[in-house]
Amino acid sequence: REDSETIFVRKFNNFIKTMLIQEFTNKLGRRLSVLDLCCGKGGDLKKWQRQNVDHYVGCDLSPNSVNEALRRYLEMHNDAMERGMRN
Repeated sequence: REDSETIFVRKFNNFIKTMLIQEFTNKLGRRLSVLDLCCGKGGDLKKWQRQNVDHYVGCDLSPNSVNEALRRYLEMHNDAMERGMRN
């Protein structure tokens, strides 16, 4: 992945998405729900998690992408639960 010719464009794209998500969630400053159409494999889940979104629904046409997004979500959830148990 790091050897990809498009890695710099993808990193820039992710940076811009992170900044946009931060800006708009901070401006709204309340409990937020997100409907992410074309969520793909859930690559933005952590961006939303860092902004403390209360409800997130991701939709995609690809069952494989939705399954990967679900796997990522469950991994994030399990990691958060483990951190909570250690504190």
